[in-house]
Amino acid sequence: MCWRVKQSFALPADDTPLTLLNPRRTAYAWVYVGDRSNPYTVFDLSVGRQHEFPDKFLAGYQGYLHADGYAGYNGLNAAGATHVGCWMPARRNFFEAKDSDPVRAHEALARIRLLYEVEAEAKEQGLGSEELAACRRERAGPVLMSFADWLAAEVPRVLPKSKIGEALGYASNQWPTLVRYVEDGRLAIDNGAAEQAIRPLAVGRRNWLQIAGDGGLHSAAVLLSIAASTRRHALNPWVYVKQILLESARRPASADLSDLLPDNYKRLQASQLAR
Repeated sequence: MCWRVKQSFALPADDTPLTLLNPRRTAYAWVYVGDRSNPYTVFDLSVGRQHEFPDKFLAGYQGYLHADGYAGYNGLNAAGATHVGCWMPARRNFFEAKDSDPVRAHEALARIRLLYEVEAEAKEQGLGSEELAACRRERAGPVLMSFADWLAAEVPRVLPKSKIGEALGYASNQWPTLVRYVEDGRLAIDNGAAEQAIRPLAVGRRNWLQIAGDGGLHSAAVLLSIAASTRRHALNPWVYVKQILLESARRPASADLSDLLPDNYKRLQASQLAR
């Protein structure tokens, strides 16, 4: 699944902290969401959040990486991947600034809302990737040009460390990546797929026992990947895991197990049921 995910044209990625107990410190769960041709959601767990972890996992990846403004992804740009920014954190920053600077914050939020309206209408019309790219150029393009001019004018007028200053600074610094989604209809306006995939961890870590130490990171990554990918295909994770353990035990160690990938397994089960 990890290899297949890295064949995706565009790959949403995100991360969230987890607790290691022995000794107590912070680990991070990185999630990567494959596209329709590679429909798996995989996790990679690490001690710390240094750039070497996404660099190692995504070594050789040449597609588009949907991600927030975390500087740890910069090495991937140098290696051939193309960073596509996410409008969700940009919007959140302005939303958090609305109490301290309502005029500027609401102005930015209104402009961002126009961009999302284009996406919503295009989705409702069922536009293909080429049609969507043309629609974005025609309708979102002028909004983005005006937005860029507004940002350039407002950034020098605010305190950089204020809420609105941080919001304006983030949008301005990330601007080349934030407008990149307009280039191709196969790209997304935000990183929602990865944020949704990682949300269960943010909820679950309050309920399940934490990972004891470094030795549990790989096992946790495997189990999280299987659970997320089976849910993506509406499979029962427990039934799936039992089946692949039984089936793989019957095969030699060098056997091809690709037929047991969640999407292939689901098609096989449907075919057997039909027969």
